[in-house]
Amino acid sequence: MTAFETYIAPARARTGIWRLVVGVLLILFCWFASMLVMLSAWVIGKLVSNNSIDVTLAQLDTLLDSGDPTGVLVMLLSFAGIWVGIFTALTWLHGQRFSTIFASPGCHRFIDFLKGAAIMLSLIHI
Repeated sequence: MTAFETYIAPARARTGIWRLVVGVLLILFCWFASMLVMLSAWVIGKLVSNNSIDVTLAQLDTLLDSGDPTGVLVMLLSFAGIWVGIFTALTWLHGQRFSTIFASPGCHRFIDFLKGAAIMLSLIHI
């Protein structure tokens, strides 16, 4: 059995186009819900601090377009919902653990991670 066949073997028992469609919809729902919660909390926090709606929306636009640390943090946190959706789709629809995205069960090898990290770190300095 090839390495690829070993990697996809746990998923073969639960395949189907409906699982793909429902999984993508679940991931999108989690992503949009997390973005809605995060941005709504920020807007409500600004409105509670007695800002007008025009000022709050202008600050939100500036936050999302700027490269300051808060804007970068918001952008990075926007991906959290995608990972929650992937975790949910894997466990509910496919009956898989989250770690099976990265390697077959029992095949996590730290030395391979270190090799990949070394390659990436060497490319950063080029």
